[in-house]
Amino acid sequence: MNLDAGELRKNGMRLHLQDQPLLVLAALLERPGEIVTREDLVRRLWPDGTSVDFDKGLNAAVTRLRQTLSDSAENPRYVETVARRGYRLIAPLNLATSNITASNSETSSIPAAEEGPKEAAAWRSRYYWRGPAAALALAVAGIGSWWVLSRPKSEPAMHWERITADAGLTTDPAISPDGKLLAYASDRSGGGLDIWVQQLVEGGQAIRITSGDADEHEPSFSPDGSKIVFRSEQNGGGIYIVPALGGEPTLLAPAGRDPRFSPDGLSVVYWRGALISSALGAGTGEPSIFLVSATGGTPRELPTGLMEAAHPVWSPDGAHILVYGSQVHYAQLPLGPAKPGADWWILSASGGTAKPTGAFGYFRKQGLATAYPEEIPRPGYWTKDAVVFFARQGDTVNLWRIPLSSRDLTANGPAERLTSGTGMEAYASLSQSGRLAFAGLSLQVNLWGLPLDLNQGKAAGSLRRLTQGVVFDAQPSMCPEGSLVVFNSTRPGSAKPGIWSRDLESGRETLLAQGKGGAFHPQISTDCSRVAYTQNDGDYIVPATGGPPQRICSDCSMIWDWSRDQKRMLFSKRARHSIDLLDLSSKQDRVLVISSDEPLFQARFSPDERWVVFLRGTGGLWMAPVHDGSAASEREWFRITEGDVKADKPRWSADGKIVYHTADRDGFWCLWAQRVDPATKRPVGSPIALYHFHSARLSMANVGRGGQEISVGKDMIVLNLGELTGNIWASRE
Repeated sequence: MNLDAGELRKNGMRLHLQDQPLLVLAALLERPGEIVTREDLVRRLWPDGTSVDFDKGLNAAVTRLRQTLSDSAENPRYVETVARRGYRLIAPLNLATSNITASNSETSSIPAAEEGPKEAAAWRSRYYWRGPAAALALAVAGIGSWWVLSRPKSEPAMHWERITADAGLTTDPAISPDGKLLAYASDRSGGGLDIWVQQLVEGGQAIRITSGDADEHEPSFSPDGSKIVFRSEQNGGGIYIVPALGGEPTLLAPAGRDPRFSPDGLSVVYWRGALISSALGAGTGEPSIFLVSATGGTPRELPTGLMEAAHPVWSPDGAHILVYGSQVHYAQLPLGPAKPGADWWILSASGGTAKPTGAFGYFRKQGLATAYPEEIPRPGYWTKDAVVFFARQGDTVNLWRIPLSSRDLTANGPAERLTSGTGMEAYASLSQSGRLAFAGLSLQVNLWGLPLDLNQGKAAGSLRRLTQGVVFDAQPSMCPEGSLVVFNSTRPGSAKPGIWSRDLESGRETLLAQGKGGAFHPQISTDCSRVAYTQNDGDYIVPATGGPPQRICSDCSMIWDWSRDQKRMLFSKRARHSIDLLDLSSKQDRVLVISSDEPLFQARFSPDERWVVFLRGTGGLWMAPVHDGSAASEREWFRITEGDVKADKPRWSADGKIVYHTADRDGFWCLWAQRVDPATKRPVGSPIALYHFHSARLSMANVGRGGQEISVGKDMIVLNLGELTGNIWASRE
């Protein structure tokens, strides 16, 4: 924070902060550690004679400040609320003297409040403050370019420097063991991700090591620094090895992820499986880890005794491997913070049953996210007596370290935070000398549109962005016949999501609903006049032009679709594996489709309302007939996607002959279309690839599978995509 310039910066980038939140921050910086009363802040923000709801305005200013700092009122790192009194700055400060010298004569030039709102506003626009603070540029720990590594107090603090300065995505750093080279993945060449290597010296040049058509990422050095293993997405994905200074890559093993050389350099460990949709790539693996010789050969499976295992890292002596794993597959786990059987586990490099470390017990007590679809705490590097990892806590993802006993290989203390940035800091790599690198990442989720020849199953133009600059725009529902789209959005200054509408022709946006706990999953009616949405206390309807909401159901979990006459709705009922039909006039409901063993989601009427297509569990898409007065039995259902394919978000063409959907047929979540027989709705022919998203930078996977959504209009598919950008940081030697 530079008080003289009135600028707040993070990693050298200026953050947008409105006048009043900036004034609040300045007042707190003038008196660090002291209580600044609400009355003092009100006088600072509003000169005498101003007519405003002061309490509401001050609360809004503090909320916007916390949003910018990614701070939390419940667990503050920067701004602490002192009940019924005011606020206090609790962050440590680094002070740097500016070029301006403060003096008593300077303070006399500051307009007093009684000089009038115009003069006071002019003063606020220059951001000068009374007292010695005017002579200082203050960098708040975690939001300036100085970062603090939590080390024992006897050790000096570690400072960070940005190694790359790319506009796109540069990620997955790997430091060579001697700390002289840095490998990473970057799309700076204009295509997908390639592997680059750069000398870690001032002015060190980067050289491009790979140049494949598909993304190549997840590099790791051999112990002598002469080779790099990495993951390539070409030909379905696999593990490759290449000389560290360039050469022809060689395939080591198909289908692997997160390769790591053993400490002796003789073998490479990796895992196989899918990535749960996430910008940070949390994995759900097969129940095995694999080893392959660094010179090639047949991979050897290491049975774990787990239902899934992923993200392996070696112990320093090479005798053990630490993995994330679970005794229950994620598909059978309920949503929520407590996941039975999920932990970090220890394997012997020679095989055998995995042993839990108990780390997740500490993580849950500390409020670190441990559940899908959030980012699980992911191990990055195992030192002699600790594991460095990244994890989400609240709104931020940071690097952490947890002690791990070398004697019994269990976690023996809470985790400590290593970095305190306000975005996403991930993928730690550590040299033998202790030099640490990580990726500082930023994610924006926006709505995009793909022009469509609706009844032909063909894209009719280029993908284009519909919203821009907002942290999270998702779950679109488009008017079937017009340009209106409604969606869920979390806007700057608001801690909870609301339902917004946007006219795609004029660009005009309107806030429709925002309940106490937020509003989610909007569904616009077929005549585009009303919008149904979900809150924690039930489901509601609001006019598409805005107005008071009306609760329609208290025990519904999600509204899926409207009937063509807008009198009935498809929905799921809480604690029941069914698709139900709600009559809006009588408020009566009945079961249309019910499962004996799996939850049912994403139900959509066919255009003639004689069929319902839906997602069963986490598998594929199914079709069931609609009966009057009775539910379709499971014997009447049939699957319209292949048995080994994960698919989601079924949407009909207007003529009822095509089901648009998302699927991971090629290892990525992409847009697909499946033709069906007009009468029987049985699948006809092979699936049609509508649009591929194979880039790590712009992807459906970056929003998390639960937030992924598509909606079909008369000439466009609207969907939400996550765009990931970032650069590499490393500690100074």
